[in-house]
Amino acid sequence: MKLIKFRKSFKETKLNILTDSLNAAELCWLKALECRIELEQYLRLNARFKWSLDPIEVEHWAPEVVRRMASVGFLANVGPMASVAGVIADMALEYGLKATPTVLVVENGGEIAASTLTTPINVGAYTDTGDFKGFTFTIYPEDAPIGMASSSSKLGAGVSFGEADLVTVFAENAGLADAAATAICNLVKNNNYKNAVEEALDKALKIKGVKGCIIVYGDFIGLKGRVPELKSSLSCEFFSLLSNR
Repeated sequence: MKLIKFRKSFKETKLNILTDSLNAAELCWLKALECRIELEQYLRLNARFKWSLDPIEVEHWAPEVVRRMASVGFLANVGPMASVAGVIADMALEYGLKATPTVLVVENGGEIAASTLTTPINVGAYTDTGDFKGFTFTIYPEDAPIGMASSSSKLGAGVSFGEADLVTVFAENAGLADAAATAICNLVKNNNYKNAVEEALDKALKIKGVKGCIIVYGDFIGLKGRVPELKSSLSCEFFSLLSNR
């Protein structure tokens, strides 16, 4: 099957799409753009939503993208903006599926929403810590739909209060994975790498909707829950965290 790579960007929204349907890719982009515009308009009315590091209630009339961000913020106990990239990826994926593609993977700012009916898809999590560079995960049809997101105290533009080199979360959707990765990364800080990772993994799997989590901290790597097939090498179409993001 021939897959199409489709890239579009608008301000901080940077979509990379892999699919067998150009129509699906175009629908994804239209929805992402719509979400971005609606979010910007809402932030002009509610600046607190943008800056809060804690979960925040929103009005019943708020745009769907805003309501979703607020909802997963409460599930993971983080501010709503922690999930912005993941939620937009989810909404783009859902809209793109209206074109009935066999494969549709949407990566937005490193957060991934994926659906595949037949073809395994390789995605990666990157951390530039010494000799270890990251992982490749293979998403099979039985894994999908799935959301994947990563957070790091070393890489990326997001705010982190922890010390983890990499936290990658797999969840029911990318918005939840995004929020959960931020929350768990914030927790990883302890000179005892093993204890810090094990405690954080336990808390990750207690977040409703989280399927699995992998954490890299110093010289210790921990994994818990349902994680797609894992390889300790980087050979994939998309990365969940990039050093230049």
